[in-house]
Amino acid sequence: MKRIASLLLVLAMLASSLVACAGDPAQTDDTSAADTTTAADTAGETTSPPETEANAYNYLPEKNYNGYEYRILYQSGIRYFPRQIDPTESTGDIINDTAYDRNVAVESKYNVKTKGYPLPQAEVLNGARNHVKAGDDAFDVFYGQIAHLASFSTEGSCLDISKLDYVDLDMPWYNQDINAGMNIKGKQYIVSGEFINALLANTYAMYFNKRIAAEEKLPDLYELVLDGKWTIDKLKEFVSGVAHDLDGDGKMTPADRYGWGSLDLSRGALALQYGMGQFTTKFDENGDPQLIINSDLMATVVDKVIGLVTSGEVYKITNKINEVTVFKEGRMLFCTAIFMQTDLNMRDMEDEYGVLPQPKLDESQEKYYTIINPLCYMYSIPITVKDQDRASILFEAYQYEGYNYVYPGFYELALKTKYSHDDVSAKVYDLIMNGRVCDFGFVFGSTGIRDTISTLAWKGSTDFASIYASLEAATKTEYAEIMKAYQ
Repeated sequence: MKRIASLLLVLAMLASSLVACAGDPAQTDDTSAADTTTAADTAGETTSPPETEANAYNYLPEKNYNGYEYRILYQSGIRYFPRQIDPTESTGDIINDTAYDRNVAVESKYNVKTKGYPLPQAEVLNGARNHVKAGDDAFDVFYGQIAHLASFSTEGSCLDISKLDYVDLDMPWYNQDINAGMNIKGKQYIVSGEFINALLANTYAMYFNKRIAAEEKLPDLYELVLDGKWTIDKLKEFVSGVAHDLDGDGKMTPADRYGWGSLDLSRGALALQYGMGQFTTKFDENGDPQLIINSDLMATVVDKVIGLVTSGEVYKITNKINEVTVFKEGRMLFCTAIFMQTDLNMRDMEDEYGVLPQPKLDESQEKYYTIINPLCYMYSIPITVKDQDRASILFEAYQYEGYNYVYPGFYELALKTKYSHDDVSAKVYDLIMNGRVCDFGFVFGSTGIRDTISTLAWKGSTDFASIYASLEAATKTEYAEIMKAYQ
C-alpha cells in the first residue's frame, strides 16, 4: 500500500540520519548525511492501495496543469518554514525531505510547481486581506496562525472548503476533532490538515524525567495512564516535595529542582483546564456558540490548577532561562510542552524522559484531552481563486501526500521511534493524538475569556468570578458579530 511504502522510504531516510548523527548528539538538525532517494525515484516500485484504502486519487480526477504554480501564502521567520513548504532539494534532513517528497508526488501527478510566498508576521494578515479586497487571484491557500485565519474568515474572505467538489474532510488527512471546533453552521472556512507537521508538532503533552521519577519512587506512570488513572490529583501528589534548593543559596532559582513547569505557564494552565474536560464554548441546537466556562467544573479546575501553581513546586520562567531548559538539564520532574520541543530541545537531554497526556479531572472522565498551541497554523482558501476545481483538487492532493510522507516521518519515526526511550510511549502518543480537541472559543474571540485560567495562574489567584464578569458581555457581543459571517 502506498502509505506503507512511503513509511518504509522515510524509515530508510531516518536510519541514514541516525547513523550519521550518532557521534554528535547535540546536533540541531539531521543534515549531516544526504539520502538522495525521493518519492519520485521509487514511485514505480509502490503498489496502488486497494479500493478500501483511504486514497485521494480514487476520487480526484486526472489533470495536467501545465506547470501551474501552486502558491502558498505563509508567515516568514518560523523555524520549520520554508523547508516544510517548498524545499528545493533533498538534504538528508527528515523534515525537509518528507516535505520535498510530498511536493514531488503532487507535482509529478498534476504537472504543477509548489511555491511559497512568505510575509513577515506583521504583514501577512493584511497582505492576504489586501489581495482579496483588490480581487487579486494572488495565492491558492493562506497558511496562517489560527487568530489570523479567524479574522480572515469572518471578513468573508474565504471559500467554504467543505463545499468544494474534490475536498473530503472526512478523510484521515484531516483532523476531525480539531475541525469540528471550526465547523460553524455547516461551514468550514478554516481547516486543519496534514500538509505539513505544524499541527502535530504543536500538540501539547506532559513529559517526565525518568531519573527523578525513580528517585521519588513514583509508580509506573505509563501503567497509570493506560489504566485511565492519571489525574490532576495524582500530578499534585507526585510533585509534592520534589522542589529542592540544590545549590543551598536559600532561594529558588533556575539552578534548583522543581516538580512541574510548562513552556509558557499560560499555555500549561490552559492545557490542564482542557485536559480536565472544561472547554470554553459548545454549540447549541441551532449551531450557535454558547459560553460554558462559568461552571461548577471550572470552579474545581481553578482550585486544582492554582493549588498546583502556588504549591512551591512549580517553576515560573525567570532570567530568560525557560522551563524546557530546566527540564532538559534534569531539574524538573514534569514539564508541559508541545511535541516540537522533542526536536528542538530534548534531543541531547542526558536523562531519559517519557511522555504523558494531560491529566484527567478524575478516573470517571471518559478520555484524555489535549489542546494544540493557540499560535498553531491552519489553512484557508481565498475567495479570489478563479479556478475552484483546480484549487480543490490540488488542496486535497497536497494534504493527502502530506499524510503519506510528512505525517509518518515526524510522528511514527521521529516522535515514536527516534525521540522515544521506551516501547510504551508509542501507545501514549496515540492516546494524546486521539484526545486533541478544539472548540469555537479556542479559535474565535479577542476578549481573552479563553485565557482566564492563564491570567489566574500568573497571578496565583482563584478569583475567576471577577474576570469572567468583566468579560462575559463583551464576549457574547463579539460571538454574535462573528456568527453573522456564518449566516
